Amino acid sequence: MNRNITDTNGYSPEEVLILQCDPFGEQSPLQLKSIPEEVCEQIPLFRQIYRLLEILYVGGEIKLTQKGNLPLKIVTELAGFGIPQKLIEDGYAFRSEIESESVPVAREVARLIGAVKKRNNKLSITAKGERIFCDKPALSAAIVTAVCTTYQAKIMDWIEGEELTGEIGAGYVLLLLNRNGTEDYSAEYYYLSCLEAFPILCTERSDLFTFTVRMFESRLRHLGVVELSQHKVGAYDTETRVRKTPLFDKLFIYRPPGSQMKPVKS
Repeated sequence: MNRNITDTNGYSPEEVLILQCDPFGEQSPLQLKSIPEEVCEQIPLFRQIYRLLEILYVGGEIKLTQKGNLPLKIVTELAGFGIPQKLIEDGYAFRSEIESESVPVAREVARLIGAVKKRNNKLSITAKGERIFCDKPALSAAIVTAVCTTYQAKIMDWIEGEELTGEIGAGYVLLLLNRNGTEDYSAEYYYLSCLEAFPILCTERSDLFTFTVRMFESRLRHLGVVELSQHKVGAYDTETRVRKTPLFDKLFIYRPPGSQMKPVKS
């Protein structure tokens, strides 16, 4: 389902900028809820990172392969906690960490939140990682925030597209999903909305395919907040459609355009 795109869907330029720079901050139209432990367990990426930290917390450091990858036994275990992958469903035995869609993402996000470190080709848990491992709501909040801010999905693909495509606008896309996600909207709707909101994305190298991969497949899907489906369009083409999952509303809350923002603390 497509909709007309009207500027920034009623949100001011200031609100859109805040959504990009600090999507869950006090001034943002979007807020991250306090996440109970039972909800944490519904986030695929949380389950993977929590299990990785548990392995490191209990068993100590992990010796990586010569190429710096996790051992296959751990890759297989962690992949089972993540998003569904056809290779797993078909009983495929991974030959390398990079064959998993989700494990490299989990490892990178764990690094970004400061929970793990690599030294001398060994992976270990940090002091921060030990603290946050014991606080599931704090760990889940750190993961969601990292995925929507510092995480760069482009390092997980081989697409030679525009550097910023799919890397800018996660907070804005979440806001649109909050409003429209109960219906199947085309990925193109979210792509065009981001072009309207962030003119810096309007380059000749920007494209819908790259946006769909980096915003949805390599980012928000790992949080378990979107479902993607393929629909036939015309005789030969298909389009990706997006809707939010029940988990989405357990994680996020938003305020309507133009409503009063909280005062900035001095």
